[in-house]
Amino acid sequence: VEFDASHYHGEDGLGDVTDIPKPDLNLLQKENAVNYLVRISQEYPGEITLLTIGPQTNVALACRMDPNFGKNFKKLVIMGGNYQGKGNVTICSEFNFHFDPEAALIVLAEFSCPIIMATWELCLTYPMTHKFVAQCFEQDTTRSKFVKKITTKTRQLHLDQLFGMPEDIIPCDEYAATVVVCPDVVLKQENVFASVEVQGQYTRGEMVIDWRNILNKNVFIVTEMDEEKCKSIYKKSLQ
Repeated sequence: VEFDASHYHGEDGLGDVTDIPKPDLNLLQKENAVNYLVRISQEYPGEITLLTIGPQTNVALACRMDPNFGKNFKKLVIMGGNYQGKGNVTICSEFNFHFDPEAALIVLAEFSCPIIMATWELCLTYPMTHKFVAQCFEQDTTRSKFVKKITTKTRQLHLDQLFGMPEDIIPCDEYAATVVVCPDVVLKQENVFASVEVQGQYTRGEMVIDWRNILNKNVFIVTEMDEEKCKSIYKKSLQ
């Protein structure tokens, strides 16, 4: 079944806003993403922290191109998966993992560097109110104006609570990026084994956790963050 997130992010991924500057297409790279990932990991082994904020397809393909790919990174930070069985695209799976469960399975199994996970439930724990976000947008900066425009659609969806969304805004990618640039926002994390269900009638795409500590631990699931510091970083990022 094909599906996408255009109902949330817009057909163009930027909220379908028309009055924003057109991107400079000269910035597009001729090298495809998978080849780039393999090359850059070989050129700088052990130095790169990789942040993924979408499905794991390209990363899994890179694992297939280079058997050592998963060994070449300093750290992998993933926005995706779930650890309490809460779903946002099915009853029990998160969008990024459900989009390509096989890819997520490969990545969790084959990366040997620390894997830090900002799951759907983590993001649900620390929503941002519309009042706070409005205060962030009061900053008279190019970034603030741009982000305000491209998130108009998503903010309204939350206000209307469509598609089962909570009223407050759930900043998923923002929190994963914050973990990369400011690791000390993480107050608590669980080191466990995690994999991904790829067969279940209801559970395809759900992240499966070994809470009994029988299998070898392969991920760190962030469960608590410094909420005020995260909000401060978000506001500062719009300056």
